[in-house]
Amino acid sequence: MVEISTDIKIATSIEQGTVCLYVAGDHIEKKRFNVVVNRNPKSDNSILMVTITSQIEKAKNRIARFAWDPETLVEVGPSEYVLLSMDSIINCNNVVEIPKRSLIEKIDNGGEFTFEKLPQNVVSKIQSGILKSLVVSQDHKEMVI
Repeated sequence: MVEISTDIKIATSIEQGTVCLYVAGDHIEKKRFNVVVNRNPKSDNSILMVTITSQIEKAKNRIARFAWDPETLVEVGPSEYVLLSMDSIINCNNVVEIPKRSLIEKIDNGGEFTFEKLPQNVVSKIQSGILKSLVVSQDHKEMVI
């Protein structure tokens, strides 16, 4: 079987709603599902990502503590995304911008590019949550819609 390089996978298959599994930062050792949220990731130089976490109560408490709109949280479970093993949540206030090259490196260093996208109704909720956020920059909001 021919192995397709990550560069080619990203160039040809990345879309809004694509899910990647990788270690997000130096201080985090666990791989997490991260969702591409920019509208045109194939042509954008940077990729905007939000993280799926199983720490639902922690996310809800953070939203309450900062008095952010509860609709900036999007719940997602195995019925919406088959690779999830439990109910999870996305905090749309935490949009991370990474260069496309960094995403490729994260995937090449033990991550995964999944071809299973989130369903459009979940992507629409994420878009809405990002637009309602008081902490996401206007530039990032414009990349999402």
